[in-house]
Amino acid sequence: MRVRHRVGSFPRYWQISPFTPSLKASKVHQEEIGRIIRKHRCAPQAALIKHLNPVIRGWASYYANSDAQSVGVLTKQDNLAYLKLRTWGKRRCESINSGHIKYWTSIGSNNWVFATKNGDDPLRLLKHSEFGSSSTSYVKVNGDKSPYDGDTVYWSSRLLKNLEMLVVRLSCSRKKRVNARSANYTFFRNGMY
Repeated sequence: MRVRHRVGSFPRYWQISPFTPSLKASKVHQEEIGRIIRKHRCAPQAALIKHLNPVIRGWASYYANSDAQSVGVLTKQDNLAYLKLRTWGKRRCESINSGHIKYWTSIGSNNWVFATKNGDDPLRLLKHSEFGSSSTSYVKVNGDKSPYDGDTVYWSSRLLKNLEMLVVRLSCSRKKRVNARSANYTFFRNGMY
């Protein structure tokens, strides 16, 4: 998803541009967050969080495999959302300090989390930066390896790692659960196909 463009007058010099959200996409997303916050001016904090989380999750997941994290776009989105929420809290409590005390809390090692303070399982606002990763954060294949070279131990270990990640993703998203033992997967074994 990266764009190659020529640098200079020689065709052999190519530069790869990072894939990041456009300024228009970022602005539209912030306008949507602002619209939801304005709509929930008088609503309780839990209702605001329930309406903001799907918007943040959807936008950040769309750009999760881009370079938005390394460029700093996701952190900027978190900061802009914080400023809007700080204004929301100030409007309800008539001072920024009392708004921080009432609506922001610490959860584990994370300070300044916009969350409810109800019970053991507080409802918290998701951050854009939680979904970030780089478009180059994949495991490369060794340069001397090929699926056709007969090194089945190497390829079976890669296949098992990918299968474990697939099972975790499917079970975490509450979709159809996959039991790796009952599924009919053919694994490579040393010397056997």
